[in-house]
Parts: sequence; C-alpha cells; structure tokens
Amino acid sequence: CSGGGGGGGGGDAAGAVVGTLIDARSGAPVAGASVRVGERVVQTNEQGYFTLDGLAAGEAARLRITHPERPATVKLVTPRAGASTYVRWRLLAFEATAQFDAAQGGEIGARGARVVFPAGAVGATGTVTARLAYLDATQPGELAAFPGDFRTDRGGQLERGAGGRGPIRRG
Repeated sequence: CSGGGGGGGGGDAAGAVVGTLIDARSGAPVAGASVRVGERVVQTNEQGYFTLDGLAAGEAARLRITHPERPATVKLVTPRAGASTYVRWRLLAFEATAQFDAAQGGEIGARGARVVFPAGAVGATGTVTARLAYLDATQPGELAAFPGDFRTDRGGQLERGAGGRGPIRRG
C-alpha cells in the first residue's frame, strides 16, 4: 500500500484519512489513482487502498482524486485527532473519448447520451480531446460517484425527488 508519511502536525493535533476507491458500477478496486491533499500525493494500491497521515485534525481536508481512465473528483473529509478516518468512495469510468478540430466542432456519445460541440464553441484551437463519463442517477452506486454534494453555490441543500429516483429539486 502507498503510505502518506510525514507532513502536517504531530501528536494529538494530527489525524489520518485511510480509504478505498472502487468502481461505481462493478465495485472493483481502483488501483493507480492519485489522492492529493495540498502538495502531498499518494497512489492507491492493487486493492484501491490509500493512507494519508499527518493531516490537521478537525479541519476539512480537500482530497483531489485523479486517474487517467476516470473523471477527476474532489472529496472533503475532516480527520479526527489521533485517529484514522475511513472513507470508501465510488468512481465513475470514462466510457468514450473523441478528438476533433475545435474550429470544426465535433461530438461524443455513450449509452444513448450525446454531446455536440458546435464549430468554434470550445474556446480552444487545434485538436481537442473530449471524454465522457455516463452517470445513471437511478443507480445508487453511480449516484454516490457524482462529484459534489448537491449544494447550490449559496449553500442551499438540494434533495432527490420522489422515492429518491426523481429529478433533483431544491429543498
């Protein structure tokens, strides 16, 4: 397993975050993901496990998770003093990749979803690479992989519709 090691405070002022990253659909471990807090980076091992220790206890740590085959995501967790805080997070996988000339536009699609980029709309020049991860919000494992916590930018909590399967609406 890749360890965290060093950094942060010592004694009771420090805590650790240990966790497992799994695929949102299959539940298989996600090996080789980078988990970053500030300048510190660790990699998940073959079982999708990681450890980040020496983190400031009682303060929300912003963990940025990246993997070449998955969308980047950010998770917040507050380590406890002198203890390990365990997390288990689900990650989506990219299902399609497309390259196109930004001036001419292009499209990408997967599982019936399609995104069209009109000519000149990307705000870049030359060849653009687009990657698509499909999220089925009716599947609890995939919904848990959604990047974010369903809060508006003003702090209002959003909630799921009827039976947890309807559209997301403001609570």
